[in-house]
Amino acid sequence: MARVIGLLERDHGATIAELIAATGWLAHTTRAALTGLRKRGYAVAIDRSDDKRGSFYRIPAGETGLAEGPANSETARRKEQGRSEPQAHQAA
Repeated sequence: MARVIGLLERDHGATIAELIAATGWLAHTTRAALTGLRKRGYAVAIDRSDDKRGSFYRIPAGETGLAEGPANSETARRKEQGRSEPQAHQAA
């Protein structure tokens, strides 16, 4: 994943084809990795403005680390309650 993050942090980001070439992953695995980075809080943006190169993904300047805030509402609840792991539901 460090290699993928490095490619995304470049000024011109990386296309799916460039990420596939760098990792050896299939296209669907590459897209899933981008989704996983977003879920972890990385600000992965897609830019479709380059007609010659096509769509490319990047982590915008100043947002190279994790974005502020939890990745989902369950994480937010655990954080507010001071827990790191989900609690088991108890039967009534």
